[in-house]
Amino acid sequence: MYLEGLGVRANYSEAAHWFTQVGGEDHPLVHLANGRFHLKCRDDDARDGRCRKRTIRALGRIGPAASPVIPLLEQEILREGRNSYTAAIALGFIGKAAVPVLIRALGSRNVIIRRGAVEGLRDAGTAALDAIPALTKALQDEDPTVRRYAEASLKQLHSAKDDK
Repeated sequence: MYLEGLGVRANYSEAAHWFTQVGGEDHPLVHLANGRFHLKCRDDDARDGRCRKRTIRALGRIGPAASPVIPLLEQEILREGRNSYTAAIALGFIGKAAVPVLIRALGSRNVIIRRGAVEGLRDAGTAALDAIPALTKALQDEDPTVRRYAEASLKQLHSAKDDK
C-alpha cells in the first residue's frame, strides 16, 4: 500500500520497512521501494551522487518485477544527465515492458543515450523482438559503437527467431 499509495500516501521508506519485515533486506521489493525513493530525489539532494547510479543498477537487476519504475527510468534518460546510459541499460534488464522506451531513446540526438538504448535492447534479449525495425535503422547510425551493438542485437534476435 505504501509503495503504490493505495489508501495511504506513498511512502517508500515505510514500504521498504514492511518488505524487509516480510522478506528480508535482499527482497526485490525492498530494492524497488528504495529505488523509487532515490530516483525521486535530485542528485544535489543526495550526499553521494553515486547512490543514484547504484540504485538504477539495482533496479535493473530486479528484472521484470521492477516494471513500475519504468517511467522514472525514462525520466532519467530524458534528463540527459550522467545516469542516462545506466538507466537505459537497467531498462533492458527489466525487459519487454521497457522496450518502447528504449526504442524512443534510439532516436535521441545524444550519442550516449543511443549507446545505452542499443545496449539495453541487446540485454533485453528476445523481449526486444519489437525493436527489430529500430535496431535495423540503428545500423546506419553515425556512431560505430551504436552500429556494433545494433548488429549484435539483431544477430541475437534473428538467432532466437530461428530457434523457434
